[in-house]
Amino acid sequence: MDGQDHRSADDDFTAEVSDLYPREDAAPRTIPRGLFEQRTRRQRGVRVGLALGAGLLLLAIIMGGSPGLRERALEMIPGLITTPTATLTPGDDLFYLLPNPPGVDVTVDGQHLTSLPLPGASHPLRLARGRHTFTWRSRTLPFAPLTCLVSVPRAAADTCPIVTHQALPATLADMAGSVIGMHESLREVDTDPAAARLPIAIQEALATEQSTATVQPGERYFVAQAGQSGTPVIATQPLRATRRVSFLPDSGYPEPCTLAQPAIPCRFAGQDCSQLCTITDPFPSVAGPPGTWLVAAMVSAEWDYQTLDGRVVALGVGEAFGVQLAVLRITWDGAGWYVTPIVGHRLGFDVADDAVCDPARFALANTSSWSFMMVNPPPGAQTQFVSDATPADGCVAVLTQGQPAIFLERFGVLLTVNDTAVNPSDNLPAANAAERQLAQHLMTSLSP
Repeated sequence: MDGQDHRSADDDFTAEVSDLYPREDAAPRTIPRGLFEQRTRRQRGVRVGLALGAGLLLLAIIMGGSPGLRERALEMIPGLITTPTATLTPGDDLFYLLPNPPGVDVTVDGQHLTSLPLPGASHPLRLARGRHTFTWRSRTLPFAPLTCLVSVPRAAADTCPIVTHQALPATLADMAGSVIGMHESLREVDTDPAAARLPIAIQEALATEQSTATVQPGERYFVAQAGQSGTPVIATQPLRATRRVSFLPDSGYPEPCTLAQPAIPCRFAGQDCSQLCTITDPFPSVAGPPGTWLVAAMVSAEWDYQTLDGRVVALGVGEAFGVQLAVLRITWDGAGWYVTPIVGHRLGFDVADDAVCDPARFALANTSSWSFMMVNPPPGAQTQFVSDATPADGCVAVLTQGQPAIFLERFGVLLTVNDTAVNPSDNLPAANAAERQLAQHLMTSLSP
């Protein structure tokens, strides 16, 4: 050995160490590099490669394991953090829209919808992943424009209201997709003074439709005092009965129906009839001229009873079932509203009878022998209700399961018209000859 450190071209490190207490005559000693575990570049590359290979093998094992463990592992590895794509469940990208008054354009992300997928339609609106903007603008009626956002999948920042499935009738409760609850209604009528008079115009139109009839001696009429449930009373002298109807905006109740016990059918899925429910696709005889807004409004009916010489017997007697739907035609001429109630039976348009006939439905649902026909009629059974152009005449109900059972609801009292309708457990009063004749007259409007 010559005392010199011979290193290869690949070496990049040497260490020269002297004694802690060197002798004056001692030459410096070179320490062998093996004592320092020193490696060449090639050796270090091999070692790093082995370490990375082991890490990748461990990562592969983790990735094949449980999703939770996999996600936690990925979060710990810089550069491999990913944002997982949310999984869509069936129906997350399907949407239905509520109907609007005539002349309202609905767009999605700026694209005009030529037809609206109404609740229960066979072809709902399918949206791609991401956020989407819905807008509503009216070309003919004075409504404020509306805008809302919805995402696929749903996001916390979405602004489009969604109708809960609990608020939908049983026929729609299990459908795939969501019903967007935003649409043009009374709430969005422009604040211009002329436009804002719509509720007043509705009430004025309903006031013109009050109707009268005579309660003959021996006939029954319903009377309720404040705080009491009320009871039928037999008239001892002729009485003038006047039926009045009031509009109930902002009642906080969407329809008079009850989903849990469907004696009163739900007509307008997802809509709030205290804000006016838009009726779609009626018969031309009902729809009115182009541009007519056909609506159902929440109303309440009351009875006043006076003697023929004007003495008050009872005022403001409500029906046993307190709210109904009234059908209205509404038009706008640019300066004011024109409202026309639709009164009486219309073939194939059952909602027109609801304002008069819902109390009959309610009364039958509370009998022990006929409630099943209101709540859960058997296959092949049929229920029919009919009123006429004079609401004070009342409503006839025909329940058919074999022989038809006929009832007349008038002045708040449910009467049996034929023997099939009689059941001792119900203890319903029987119609007299004049009432039976009235029932037969009303039934002439029913289809065979």
